[in-house]
Amino acid sequence: MKTHLSKKSTEKTHQTAVAHSVDRTSKNKGVSLEDNRASAIVQQKQIDAIQSEIPLQKKKNNTGLPDKLKSGMENLSGHSLDDVKVHYNSSKPAQLNAHAYAQGKNIHLASGQEKHLPHEAWHVVQQKQGRVQPTIQSKGVAINDDKGLEKEADVMGAKALQRKENKNDKTFRNNSNSQISITAKNIVSHSGDTVQRNFAPSFEGNVKATKITKDVFDVFTDGQNIIIKFNGELDKDSLADNTLRAAGAKAPESSTMDANYLLTKIPDDKNGGNSLLIEKLKAFKGKKVLVAEKIEGEALGPNPTDPSESTKECLKDPQFAYDLGRVAAYDVLIGNQDRILIGLNLGNMMTQTKDGIPQIDNQMSDNKIYLEKVVKMRNIFSSFMKNEESEFAAKTKKRIKEISGIDIDTSSFQRGFVTVINSIVLKQFRISHFLYSQAKDEKNKTMRKNLNQLSDAVQVIPEHYLSAKKLEKEKLLGGIKKEKSQIVQKEKPKTGFFPNLFKK
Repeated sequence: MKTHLSKKSTEKTHQTAVAHSVDRTSKNKGVSLEDNRASAIVQQKQIDAIQSEIPLQKKKNNTGLPDKLKSGMENLSGHSLDDVKVHYNSSKPAQLNAHAYAQGKNIHLASGQEKHLPHEAWHVVQQKQGRVQPTIQSKGVAINDDKGLEKEADVMGAKALQRKENKNDKTFRNNSNSQISITAKNIVSHSGDTVQRNFAPSFEGNVKATKITKDVFDVFTDGQNIIIKFNGELDKDSLADNTLRAAGAKAPESSTMDANYLLTKIPDDKNGGNSLLIEKLKAFKGKKVLVAEKIEGEALGPNPTDPSESTKECLKDPQFAYDLGRVAAYDVLIGNQDRILIGLNLGNMMTQTKDGIPQIDNQMSDNKIYLEKVVKMRNIFSSFMKNEESEFAAKTKKRIKEISGIDIDTSSFQRGFVTVINSIVLKQFRISHFLYSQAKDEKNKTMRKNLNQLSDAVQVIPEHYLSAKKLEKEKLLGGIKKEKSQIVQKEKPKTGFFPNLFKK
């Protein structure tokens, strides 16, 4: 925020060099020089006296924000909220597994979730300030889940409600006579397409738990279907889930929650699924558990290497092979071996959708060994360009043939793999932004290292393999889905790591 300051002359009036007010804000000094001649000062005082007797008519509040909350937000932020619209009893939050969310000037609250209004109202302020960038995607929607912004929204939302009315509070008027000049920060805001939501199952209303395995429960609560998981390195698994989403993969959104907190929310159903879940939570003694959205559909096989009959039919389809290649590329990013990179685990992939094959039970580790020893990036790129079968594609084909008797289309598999690797590199800024918004701990360092190692592996691919003369653009780009989010287009580098590939 920038306000005009008055620089009053201490010299004699006949020495005043400026006869009229000169605005110097264009030079970013925030200073305006005024006419300080005696006659001008008297005239201005007369005008001020007249205006002080005319009460400013209070603008009608049509936003849906309570007057006290709106006033508190405006005076804390310096931004007018006259253009905000609150949608009460909205069905849209449920589509994003949320109780409420803010997007641009709109706030959507599910039925009975008015308590989140102060929090979401501050999210609107953050977006007006141009401080919100997408960190993940959910069902095609760009979402920001920056923990710092979330905590700030809690604090400032509470402050806005506590703020008392003050006669000296500034009035924000959107007209040319405004006494305060508010200028936006010199950054590009892409927040109009970005959603900030309050995501966390509340476990209100009916809660019904079903035991899937000894360490995994299916829970239906408050209109949401979620999974509670007890085994694995849960913090790392959650980061793997959400990194995949930031990269564009179809994976569940997840977070960790305190087991003791969940114990206060799960009603006992007398020896039913809830009781089994309560027993498991008590055994965890206050540790964190993984809470994730449930991905609809069935696993590709009842066992890791036992494909269902429908999966066998899918394996004959080149599009399915293409989607398998995409999954393999995303696994390279997070260093996940328990799916395609080493061996084969059909249980960690779900029924194919129009957006690809959903990836569940995601794990992360250092990906260097997979880049160098398993995939061999240079080999798969050169093989793809020459219409040959790479070592990695051949091994994958062999494993699938052994369990299903079906030969997959390795050309499509390689195209899916190369397409996603290219996409990840082009989205490197977005993925990095997401990672830096998370806790700065060891698991976060590992994932950032993975992203850098993958990019480095692409950069050393010989230039002649990326020549447009040897590769029709459609061959690679035909499988790339154009994203609707403006942020992707703005973040996309002019050349990326494939400069010749994108020449017109």
